Amino acid sequence: MSMLIHLGAYYFSRICRYGKDFFNTRMNAIFSGTSMKNVSGFSLLEVILAVLIVGVSVPVLLSLQGVLSRGVSTTHALIERIPYIRSYFVEADKEKLYESGRSYKKVIEDPSLTMTYSASKPTSRKLRDFENLLLERVEAQWTTILGTRTETFTKARFFVKKEKA
Repeated sequence: MSMLIHLGAYYFSRICRYGKDFFNTRMNAIFSGTSMKNVSGFSLLEVILAVLIVGVSVPVLLSLQGVLSRGVSTTHALIERIPYIRSYFVEADKEKLYESGRSYKKVIEDPSLTMTYSASKPTSRKLRDFENLLLERVEAQWTTILGTRTETFTKARFFVKKEKA
């Protein structure tokens, strides 16, 4: 595909740069009956090939542009909401929400964001051995053009046990 695009760009640039002069000399040679050996320019086949290659590559590039712009929009929405999500972890620390074991919900209007905080013991077999470990989660939801997006952020909290003397 890449070679096809380069070939089309080459022919297209030659047509744009020298097109008028080449076509005029070719037409003069054709209608005057002189030999075509000394006439430089493009044949009809070369022009059709250049237009065909450009015609095939432009829609592909435009569809890629749409995918890229959708990705940029989605990433921008996530980056815009990350500070709010991080501050919710700090707020949970400050208010010691992890001690109750319940989930808490917070709604922010601008940017539209619904966050649900929860804390629980790890369920993974390898992490269950750590008695003092607590996993805190914030599930964030917001509405985009493409629908509702949900992201989950997890933080590990380790409590140090005080030894009895």
